[in-house]
Amino acid sequence: HGGKPAPGMLLAFARVCGLPPAQILMVGDSRHDLEAGRAAGMRTLAVLTGVATAPDLQDLADALRPDIGHLPELLGLA
Repeated sequence: HGGKPAPGMLLAFARVCGLPPAQILMVGDSRHDLEAGRAAGMRTLAVLTGVATAPDLQDLADALRPDIGHLPELLGLA
């Protein structure tokens, strides 16, 4: 399905799950992750678990959190 930042693997995931890309949240800790999510038409969540900093990712992210432990709150589940 190709590599990031191309959207191939994300679009394949959406197809297998039977979901439109717009209903999927791409979570990533690099610009390549978030660029792939945007290219696939997904919303993007940047997490700061890699080497990238908030300023490195914020322009590509719909939301930014320190890690995925903040996902329930972001999704209104906490």
